[in-house]
Amino acid sequence: MKLNPIFSDHAVFAANKKIAIFGSGRGCAVVRLGEFSIDIRSDADTWCVELPEMDYGGPYTLEFSSDEEKKTLSDIYIGEVLLFSGQSNMSCTLKDSNTPKEYYSDALPLLRYMRIADAGIATPWCLANGADAVRWSALGYIAGKECMLKKGVAIGVICCAQGASVIESWMPEGTLEEIGIRLSKEEKFLDHYHEEYGEWNCDAFLYDQWLKLVIPYTLSGVVWYQGESDASPAEGAVYLRELEALIHAWRQDFKNSELPFVIVQLADTESRIALGEGWHLIQRAQEEISSLVPKVYTVISRDISETDDIHPPSKHALACRIAKTVIENIF
Repeated sequence: MKLNPIFSDHAVFAANKKIAIFGSGRGCAVVRLGEFSIDIRSDADTWCVELPEMDYGGPYTLEFSSDEEKKTLSDIYIGEVLLFSGQSNMSCTLKDSNTPKEYYSDALPLLRYMRIADAGIATPWCLANGADAVRWSALGYIAGKECMLKKGVAIGVICCAQGASVIESWMPEGTLEEIGIRLSKEEKFLDHYHEEYGEWNCDAFLYDQWLKLVIPYTLSGVVWYQGESDASPAEGAVYLRELEALIHAWRQDFKNSELPFVIVQLADTESRIALGEGWHLIQRAQEEISSLVPKVYTVISRDISETDDIHPPSKHALACRIAKTVIENIF
């Protein structure tokens, strides 16, 4: 039996929620965290157990022992955990934004980050410092830092985002067929079949190869920023239903029927708006979802983001708006 690679030194677990510990393999093992210990027996290829709820605090040690693997993970904190997902505006790093270096130069031991770097690869958790932070998601770092400063607890940021990704790649296979959405190749935005992007824009590819590395990690909430690659008129017309289906599927996977979602609405990108009504339809769906599905909150970006670049470099104001929404509605 092995522990999932998402668990490493410096990890953050969500406070006041049952803590999911999971991995692969058959046999017997023991997990210890703080004063809690649980015996595991697995007769399947994967396993998952839940430790009792814990209040904010740390550092703790997580011990895992099986015939196949023995690990002792240190500097574990109980705080809040946010999953930042979507496409390139979510994965955009601090280095590629116009955020002043002074903002992320300090060491912040309670702000921690891990990302899904590629199919099947989860990077170890790391602490915020100037050298490593340049590679963090700009929105994840800034929003996480603002939440940490406001709450005074450990904040874990998980980034699972891929540029030019379409929404159906992030959902279980067959989801669109199940909800009655069948679009022809000609009706879809070109990113679906781009020479490079098409590699990860197959049905359920990113869900199977990326998101499943995170599932069912105990989360405080999800921040979703996506839609740029689904902006044909036909796709825009069904994006609300697609987004609702994604939220439903992820809530099932993360074993939380009320898992909060923060939806970042696309900015008014002039070049994409000029292609037709699809962009505005996506924006409308991202605004309407908050009134349709409980515990979903929309963050508007059009008034604080550049309109001449599909990747607005100004991320600070938007990230602060995300943090404010998270603090007021989730923590």
